[in-house]
This record gives sequence, C-alpha cells and structure tokens, in this order.
Amino acid sequence: MHIRKSRSFKLLAIAHAVSASLAFAQEDVETTSETSEEEMFEQIIVTATKRSQTLQEVPAAVTNVDGELLVDAGVSDIAGLQYIVPNLSLGDTFSFANLFSRGLGLNTSFGNVDPSVALYSDGAVIAQAGAQLFSFFDIQRVEVLRGPQGTLYGRNSTGGLINLITRKPTEEYTGNFDVKFGNFGSLEFEGGVGGSLIDGVLSGRIAAFSQTRDGFGRNVVTTNDVDDRNRQGFRAQLLWYPSDSTEVSFIAEYGRQNDASGGFSFQEVTFADPLNDNNPNNDNFTAPGLGGFANSGEPRDQASDVDPSNDRDTFSITNIIEWDVNANLSVKNTLNYRTFESTLIQDLDLSAVINSSVEFFFFESTQISEELQVTYEGDNYSIIGGLYYFDEEVDNILGFGITGSGANEGDPSLPGDGRRVFITGTGTTESIAAFWNVNYDVTDEFSVRAGGRFTEDERAIFDNDLFITVGPPDGRFQITPPGFEGSEKFSDYTNEFGADYQVNDDLLLYYTYSEGFKAGTQQISPPSVPSGFVEPEEITNHEAGIKATFNGGGLITNIAIFSYELDNLQLDRTIPGGPAGFTSEFVNATTLDGQGVEVEVLYRPSRNFTVNSSLAYLDTELGDFQTIDPLTLMDVNIGGNSGRQSPKLTFALSADYEIETENGGLVTLGGAISYKDEQFFSEFNTSRLSQDAYTIADARISYLLPNSDIEISLWGKNITDEEIVGGAFAISSGRSIGRTFLPPRTYGIGFKTSF
Repeated sequence: MHIRKSRSFKLLAIAHAVSASLAFAQEDVETTSETSEEEMFEQIIVTATKRSQTLQEVPAAVTNVDGELLVDAGVSDIAGLQYIVPNLSLGDTFSFANLFSRGLGLNTSFGNVDPSVALYSDGAVIAQAGAQLFSFFDIQRVEVLRGPQGTLYGRNSTGGLINLITRKPTEEYTGNFDVKFGNFGSLEFEGGVGGSLIDGVLSGRIAAFSQTRDGFGRNVVTTNDVDDRNRQGFRAQLLWYPSDSTEVSFIAEYGRQNDASGGFSFQEVTFADPLNDNNPNNDNFTAPGLGGFANSGEPRDQASDVDPSNDRDTFSITNIIEWDVNANLSVKNTLNYRTFESTLIQDLDLSAVINSSVEFFFFESTQISEELQVTYEGDNYSIIGGLYYFDEEVDNILGFGITGSGANEGDPSLPGDGRRVFITGTGTTESIAAFWNVNYDVTDEFSVRAGGRFTEDERAIFDNDLFITVGPPDGRFQITPPGFEGSEKFSDYTNEFGADYQVNDDLLLYYTYSEGFKAGTQQISPPSVPSGFVEPEEITNHEAGIKATFNGGGLITNIAIFSYELDNLQLDRTIPGGPAGFTSEFVNATTLDGQGVEVEVLYRPSRNFTVNSSLAYLDTELGDFQTIDPLTLMDVNIGGNSGRQSPKLTFALSADYEIETENGGLVTLGGAISYKDEQFFSEFNTSRLSQDAYTIADARISYLLPNSDIEISLWGKNITDEEIVGGAFAISSGRSIGRTFLPPRTYGIGFKTSF
C-alpha cells in the first residue's frame, strides 16, 4: 500500500499549534510502505543554524513552518505567525510591523530605528519594519529562531529572526495553485509553476499571488469600506548550474498594496474633561475631533472627512552563489538590493470634524546587503566564518493638513500645499561585520559551541526639518533650531558559548549563553527633544533546553527555559504639545529583564490522529525610569511594569483526524483553540492601551478527491467572532486613542491542486 505524504498538520499549523516546530517539518518527509514511524521522524532536516541537522538535534529553540500549511490557512504575512511560534507577537501602528519575540521588539513608530526581530527572505535581510508587513507567498518553509542572533546570520538582532525560504526551481515541471473564496467578498489566489529550461543547466520558476476583499469596517462619513485588502505580488527565479559544484540563483520580486487598511478606529478621547479633572497639565488639550467620532455601534467603523489610504510597493533582486570547493569546504555569497516605498493617509483626529489633522506619511528606503560565508566540515568539528556589509538610506516626509495631498507635497518651500505642518528627514546606515561559529564534538555524545561577532555601524541623520505654515497656505518658515542632525559610529564584539549532550538517540540536553547588540541611532522626528544619538542596546541571554522523543516519534516533547538582561532599552515617548501638535523623545530609558519557559508537545497515537499542545510563560520587567505618561501628562516611574506585547501565558491545543473513504478519498477534520493572556501596547501598562486575555478557535475540513491531487476545503477562523485589538496608540496630535483590530470571524471554501 502506498503511504501518502503526511497531511496531518495542515489545519494545526494555522490553528495556533504553538508546537509547530515539532510537527511542521514532518510535511517535507517522503515515506514509503517500508518506512517506519521512527525513521520518518529521524529524516526531518532543518538548516536554521546553517548546518543540516534533524529538528531534534538542533540545540536551540527553533520553529519550522511548512509553506503548504500557510497556504491552506491563508496566512499571507508574518502576522499569522504569532499564533504558531511561542512567545511571538505582532502589532501594527502606522503600518509598521511591531514584531516582538520573548518581549523584545520595536518601541517606536518613527523611521530610522532597527527592529529587534530581524526578518530575512532567502537569507537577505528586510531591514525596515514597514517593509516587514508585506505579504509573503510561494513559501517552501519559514524558520524562526528565538533569542539573540549574530554568529550565524549577517544582520545583528537582539530578539531573534525569521527567515522566509521560498520555493526553488526544480528539474521536473511542477506547479501548484490555490484559490479561496470567503465572506467579506474575499478572493485569494496563489500559484507557481517551474521546471527545466536547459536540461541539467538552468531551471526557472514564476509565482504570483493576489488578495482582495471588502472592508471589515466602513467610513460612516463617506460610506466607503475601511480595513479592506488589495495586495498582489510576483516572483521570478532562475537556478543555474555552471558546474557540478556550483549553484547560482537569481531572484526578482515585486509586491504592491493599495487599499484602505492601516487606519485607526476611535476608542476614546485621551483626556475626558481636561478643564474639570483637577489635572492642570492637560488643560489645553481638548480633543479636536469632539462631536465627529463614529457612533455607529461598530468598533471597526471610522469617521473621517477623508478615507484612509495605504499605498506601498517593494522591489527586490537577490543573487546567491553557492560553491562546494571540496567535500569539506563550501562558500556562499548572498547579494541583495531592495527598495520599499509607502504612503499612508489617515485622519488623526479620528473624526468627521474638518480641521488640519489629516496625516500624509511618506516613507522610502533603499538598501544593499552582502554576506560572504565560508563553511568547513571536519571529522568532528565544523567552522563557519562570515563577512557582512549593509548600506541603507531612509527618507521620511510627514505632513498634517486639511487634505492628504497637496500641490507641492515634495517641496515645503513652495506655496499651495494646504498643510500646517511639514516634516522631513533622511537617515543613513552603513554597517560592516565579521562573525564566526565553531562546533566541536568532544565525544560522540558531548559537543561544545563557540562564536563571536564584531559589528561597526555608522549612523547619520540630516535634513531633519520642521516647517509650519504662516497664515494662509502661501508660505512657510523653518522652525529654529531644526531637529537633531549628525553622525556617529557604534561598534561592539558579542560572544556565544554553548554545550549539548546527546544522552541517547531520543534525548538531547543543551545550554547556550549569547550576547546581542542593536546599534545606537536617532529616529526621524524633528519636533523632538534634541538628545542626540541614543546608545546601543546590549543583551545577555541564557537558554537551556530539553528535546525528547518517545515511542519512535509518537510523542515528542521540547522544553526551553530562558533568561535575559537588556541594557539601554531604546524607547520613544510622544506627548501633546509644541508647534507641530506633538513632541517626541527617543531615549535610552532603562533595563528590561525577561525570563520564561516554552513547552511544546506533539502526540500521535496513530497515523491518522494527531494532537498538538503547547504552553509558554513569559515574565518581563522594566527597570526604574521617570517619564511623562502621555495619557495623564503626569510624571511616573515605569519600573516594575512589563514590556510591550508580552503576555504572561499563552496556551494552544489542537487536534486533527484523517478518515480514508471507501472510494479512496481522504477527509481531514481538525480544530484548535488558542489562549493569550492580557498584553499591553505601551510600557505604562494601562488598560486603555491593552488587549484583555482572549481565546479563539479555528476549524477546517478538507476532502482530497480519489485518485486526484485536487482538494476541496471548508474553513473558519475566529469562529466565535472575538473582537481582538491588534494595536492601540495614544495619538498626541488628535488627543485621542486609536486602535487596530485583528480579523473578525471569516469563513469560506478553498480549492487546491498541484502537479
């Protein structure tokens, strides 16, 4: 009897199985009738640590997500990973991806600041948080590493990394197509085809996706949809074999989004009664949108004199050369060029009142990166060495006025724009690094690891100017002094040490000490306290883990325990006031300590029945820091508070059952629940900027037609229609709190085939 490739995890991955690292990789294992359960699990291979190892041999907390599973559940960007990867969360403010791993993430909504969690596509970093929100498609797998990374990957990161690995061209002609229809007028398509162009020499692949749907809310003023989706993307790849030992890849990618997503919905005014609340600090800060807020009773609705607009595109070219010099020595070079451009328009008084509060936010980045990596594999040791270069320029234009665009939006010195505030700024980064990593097998069971990284970043910021309209919109003058301008170099050497002990074939114990570094910088925001460049963030991290396999792979349990200390936390604070309507300050605030446990369990009592469960605990604590609370304008100490987007407890349970029909078809039933504890969207830990604990449930049923590669599925996500806040922000210029939401209940039918 032919045993099909395992299909048991297609629902579970997306239905919030936090133990995905155990189950997902199994999708890649081809089996025959002679393959035992134990042999099947032993063949699971991952490359997250730049070495080919089985998942249970990797001495690190790694999650490996199969791309086919992402397609099945319609996960189209990194936001969906937060229900799959332990202690990963994602918020979205001003179209910036606020990725957090184990409580470490990006603590500002302005440009020119590095994320703490790095995102890679085929080994090339996507540096800017705004670009990280772009949909991913035609994915072979996603590898997620938690904790500081720097001795194996080019760009430094203090919180972890996500590497998107796309489907590669093959010698055989292959293709895959997936179409989904759902409520809210949703239509999603993803597909790709590839094969040999010159036999044994050149192969190619093209892939594309499209996602469209109506809005989850509406603008009650214009009656148009808001929070809709209109995204498309295209990727072309060539894989060239100039010799038996050399492989050259060319990857070109373009993506575009143009819709009304990303805007805030009104939650409440910041100061309910500023003239009568016995707080003189807020007397001058009545919300300008009073009388015009949405009152439809639907929290996702917005009220604005202009419709929100989210227009962005990205283009990337990557060249990868891999050369096996001999049986022991290999060389790999990854060269990437990437551009990203984004224009966001929204009314920041969150109201139908017509005033000069409509935001026009233009952001553009151009980056070049190159990573040269040399690997040597000896009899009982391996050595990885690398050199890395990164260069980026980001440009920022931020304006506030009556409309979202003007006649001279590119030149604030010319009349006729119609804005009362015009802010510009440019930031540059040039980074060089050298890193190494050694793994030495002392005995067959005991290994030691060591690595290091030297990084030097030069940061510069200039043209950081603020213009205010004089009288009618027929001229401007520049505020003096302008925002901070200058340049500075930051360098550091970070270490990594570890050891692992293979007790037997089914039990691995490991320990890792690692350090991380995020360079100093200054955000592009002229109406700010001119405090100069902030100092780098530095982190020390300890992680110990157990990876255990029982019953030939029928039960797998992985446990990771971690503790870290971060110094010089880079933190933005924005409060009402000043000529622009808001004032921001980006500083080294304090320390952040974190500790936690991640337990992942896969139980498979039979070939057709699978149960996944996971439990993650996270405890973060900020050190003492006196600052002004933007919701009260009073001086407070945030010491003892937890970090942003750091729920203490997350839990997931999912089950999947396969039924072979008499006519040779296959029915798969699955369901899952996921729980997330309360989390805060600011360091002030106020309930006004938070999401309460919630539980969501997903379900899916699919039918694989007999003797066919065609699959039909019915699916439902968030089936109890929980109202979940994805991000909340105190809008200083609007004196109001805005929020974004995760999707409501969605459901539909899907069709998939491959050849």
